[in-house]
Amino acid sequence: MLQSCTLVVILLLIISNFEKYVLVFLRSNRMATPKRKSKQDETKMMEKLTIDDKSLAPSATGLVYDTFHENHYSLWESYRQECPARVIESYRQCTEYGLVERCIPIPARRATDEEILANHDPEYLESLRALPRLGVEELEEFASKFHGVFFTRDTLDAARIAVGGALNLLDSIAEKRVRNGMALLRPPGHHAMHNDACGYCFFNNAAIAAQHAVTSLGFSRVLVVDWDVHHGQGTQYSFYKDPRVLYFSTHRYEHGRFWPNLRESDYDFIGEGEGVGYNINVPLNKTGLGNSEFFAVFSNVLLPIAYEFSPDLVIVSCGYDAAFGDPEGEMEVSPDFYAHLINLLSPLADGKLCVLLEGGYCIKSLSHAAALTVRALLGDACPVIEKLHEPDRVITDVLRNLLTVLRPHWRCLQLQGLDRELVYLPPIQPDDVIFETCENKPERYDTHNVDPFRTDDEKAEWDSKVQILLNKMVLNNAASRTALVYDKLMMRHRCYTSASHPERPERIEHIYRQHQNWGLTERCLLLPCRRASVDEIKLVHDSKWLDFMIELSEKKPRLLKDYEDSFDSIYLSPDTYDCSRLAAGSLLNVVDSVLQAEAGNGVAIVRPPGHHAEVHSACGFCFFNNVAIAAKYAISKYKVSRILILDWDVHHGNGIQNMFYDDPSVLYISIHRYDNGHFFPGSEIADYDKMGDGPGEGYNINIPWNAKKMGDAEYIAAFQQVVLPVAYQFNPELVLVAAGFDAAKGDPIGQFNVTPAAYGHMTRMLCGLAGGRIVLALEGGYNLTSISISLATCTKVLLGDSCSPLPPLVPCKSAVKSIRKVMKLQQKYWPVICCATDLPAVDNWTASLSTPSVNKSALMQDMQVASSLLLTVKAKIEEKFEQLTDALNSLTITGDLDEEAIKVTADTKESLAVVFSDAKVESAKGPVSVGIEAVNAEEKVDGYDRAAQSLPNTDLNAPSNGCATSSEAEEASKVVSREVGRAGERRSADEGLVDADEETIELGEAARPDVRHTAPDPLATFLQLDTAPDPLAAFLQLDTAAAQADEMFAVVPAPWCPHLECVTAPPGGELDTQRPCLTCGDVEENWVCLTCYEVHCGRFMHAHMLQHSESTAHPMTLSFSDLSAWCYACGCYVHHDTLLPAMRAAHSSKFGEDLPQFR
Repeated sequence: MLQSCTLVVILLLIISNFEKYVLVFLRSNRMATPKRKSKQDETKMMEKLTIDDKSLAPSATGLVYDTFHENHYSLWESYRQECPARVIESYRQCTEYGLVERCIPIPARRATDEEILANHDPEYLESLRALPRLGVEELEEFASKFHGVFFTRDTLDAARIAVGGALNLLDSIAEKRVRNGMALLRPPGHHAMHNDACGYCFFNNAAIAAQHAVTSLGFSRVLVVDWDVHHGQGTQYSFYKDPRVLYFSTHRYEHGRFWPNLRESDYDFIGEGEGVGYNINVPLNKTGLGNSEFFAVFSNVLLPIAYEFSPDLVIVSCGYDAAFGDPEGEMEVSPDFYAHLINLLSPLADGKLCVLLEGGYCIKSLSHAAALTVRALLGDACPVIEKLHEPDRVITDVLRNLLTVLRPHWRCLQLQGLDRELVYLPPIQPDDVIFETCENKPERYDTHNVDPFRTDDEKAEWDSKVQILLNKMVLNNAASRTALVYDKLMMRHRCYTSASHPERPERIEHIYRQHQNWGLTERCLLLPCRRASVDEIKLVHDSKWLDFMIELSEKKPRLLKDYEDSFDSIYLSPDTYDCSRLAAGSLLNVVDSVLQAEAGNGVAIVRPPGHHAEVHSACGFCFFNNVAIAAKYAISKYKVSRILILDWDVHHGNGIQNMFYDDPSVLYISIHRYDNGHFFPGSEIADYDKMGDGPGEGYNINIPWNAKKMGDAEYIAAFQQVVLPVAYQFNPELVLVAAGFDAAKGDPIGQFNVTPAAYGHMTRMLCGLAGGRIVLALEGGYNLTSISISLATCTKVLLGDSCSPLPPLVPCKSAVKSIRKVMKLQQKYWPVICCATDLPAVDNWTASLSTPSVNKSALMQDMQVASSLLLTVKAKIEEKFEQLTDALNSLTITGDLDEEAIKVTADTKESLAVVFSDAKVESAKGPVSVGIEAVNAEEKVDGYDRAAQSLPNTDLNAPSNGCATSSEAEEASKVVSREVGRAGERRSADEGLVDADEETIELGEAARPDVRHTAPDPLATFLQLDTAPDPLAAFLQLDTAAAQADEMFAVVPAPWCPHLECVTAPPGGELDTQRPCLTCGDVEENWVCLTCYEVHCGRFMHAHMLQHSESTAHPMTLSFSDLSAWCYACGCYVHHDTLLPAMRAAHSSKFGEDLPQFR
């Protein structure tokens, strides 16, 4: 009978542990959290902002071009699309656009052997040295050893020059001789591998440059963006395990049908080892994709990750074979859209962009795209493009899968909720696809007829189609880059009853002085100030209100005080009316300058502000609604049909919203502090669900913040997920920014933390809209230092200067919740918001270079095998359960027993539960104490089809003899209950985020049984299944040996994490594991901080250690329960030699002796 009772225990534990055959965890989360700054750090930062900096960053753009590439061409086939004309025409177009004379010429050179061998094999390089001695037939025979290449006697030198030119450009950027640049050289490089030429490529220019950057130039984080239509497998191989280089590739794939036909080009290959998460592939599984799809890739994946990665250098493998008209890519990216992609990348890395030409084979499309890329690098406004549309479903499917596998590795990817009912399936391999591998590599490749061929008539037809696109292109060629208006006359409006009023005259004076100190005024077109006319003000304001303002201007100052109280947050002076007219009229002067092409963009340093002013009243320091007047003015005078008003003032612009709430010609987007309606102006109209009315429905977007201290990460995330996608679909002809800076760090009213650098980044992102026709009008902002630096930074960016770098950005949970709500509501109006739906919940996913995909034709057969096994399991469990029931019916039970000694329940999860309470079971061998509490098996037997995807994470191991003792069973049952309970505690998407560390049970918080499997698989043994071979393990492609050793689960600690540098030695070399929590005095479950050695309790008590870590940015802790080390920043356990001093001290305190290996 004892065996029967213990079988009950084993049955329940094994059911809970059945997931071992389904969910495989190859790695713990490794996600960095930006270090929090102390008050002292913030003070130092504000002091730093006051430095007289006239933009120390270089502003020049380098251009590399060398004619030697013309010596590299096909000798045995007259038509090869990788030909000299590609670069010759690109350089010619740069000349015609007037760009070459504006760039700094950078000479190319031959790369040295040492530079090449940093990425390539010596034997491979040696084999290329023979090229000058070979004849044509020998060259062709040599080329047949490689896939898709041709050789001439000068190929080696041409390839050396391509590498050397890339390195010269990179050195010039690193040495600040230029800010950025482009190398117009060939042959391309991103397919070249360690010891193999491939796909027109011989040396991997981008990989060698990236390697040079991190090993020789001191760069620590390099982002490589590869938008060539072919996957740059050579670059991927070079850095697949290297976290210093983040490789991002978007490429045509078609489930493996498109060259280079590699399994590792799919989205689930995200890196290995320390490089997991740092390899990102976006496979395009359909032709005909264009601007909308590429923008979706950038806004949903690349930009959020790039801003968290925070690179100090960006290298672009810039192929143009996804451009419209290319015979190879068959995509439809317009040539002018590449300028927009450059603009989106340009705020990163202090503007350090190194652009290297790769592919592109429609020469007309390629040459214009290359020229427009150089134009964007020079800081010119992006061309006007057609509005974006809803991305193709094929790309949204890929993005959802990609976000699913990357989410555990990047904290920024939290904008989608998790749905645990959704099932994630690995990529499916079509029946007709045979991936290229080392095993099936042919001995000889074709050297003829390998490129898509177009006749002269076909080329002419495609060129005419490309020309039609180019004819539609509109470039902003204004005479001056930036217009600026300011007049001290607007300082006459002041508060006579309070000298400390925040909206004081000195605001604009300090801002203008900052512009002078940075030398910006001399670079701008300075415009005169003027008063708005009565008719111009009446474009948005009621006549009675205008008459009232005129009447007030005629009253004596002592009488004005009586009128102030009738308005909300207003003060009046005799000059209020005149200054308000000056503010509005001066802004209209800037609008005139921009729309008449006198200036490309503009800045209005004006006051009083305006965005709170209503049609018929003043509000919140505002009298006339300057930006609203400017919008109506542009519509009435210049017939502008679409205007975007972006309001980043910390307060909601209630006046602007009300004036255009039913007007589809004006898209109003406001990012503001809301505090659930309690922050000024304190109205529900500022909430996210106020989206416009009538024909204006969908044209009003509020992004409300409901927590304090929002900063750069939150604003940048709002831009990436909402502002830019919607704006690109709206496609405005003019952008007006209600540019309040009271969300800036140090502002006494906003109390947010947006830095001047972030304002610069947001300004740069907007430069892709409306052909760069952007006008910033000052609204709020009440810290003189922060508003001066912030607006001056925006002006610098409008003038074409680079953006200052930002630290790694991860938005907080409250902001994510707000943005998520906005996305879900707005996507019906703006389908370009394509990733607002929930994702399947999966744990860490990694794919090695040997990970296969699921073959489509074999999938059903494998599913049948798995289904058959599950049915067998079900039948066996039912059989055993019947045997146990019969046995239990014959037991004699003594002692205290619950009302039901054996209770089988069917709750909402249809769980199986057996409840005993210190009962004694009489058997032939005497009484046995069982003591099991609420062991939850998660799913009923006939629900195993769902359990395979949804069982919680457990780490239960049966004793080697196959029988659990009562104490082990009780402890194990607690772990099961805790894990199952946590699965039910997962918050829904609408309830906000759950941090990664909140989703992981710490080893120290549950005394897990320290028992390893030494017997055969307990489930198979108990059910008497044939375990050789294991069809389920085969279907899921599990390493059963590793599974038996528990080497495939998340509880295996990481061997290293970047925060080990925070670990210090224990004070005096000793620890007291009996010390109570410093905060609450608890002694049950405590952790010690490995930086300052304070002791606090864990999450299962009062979570004071978590709070300590967040407040001090001390991530590394050690459990007094089981001596495991946990990193809060990475969200994982860590075991490393650095931790041994603390572990040894804790072990000596806890057990009175050193760790076993040191005895």
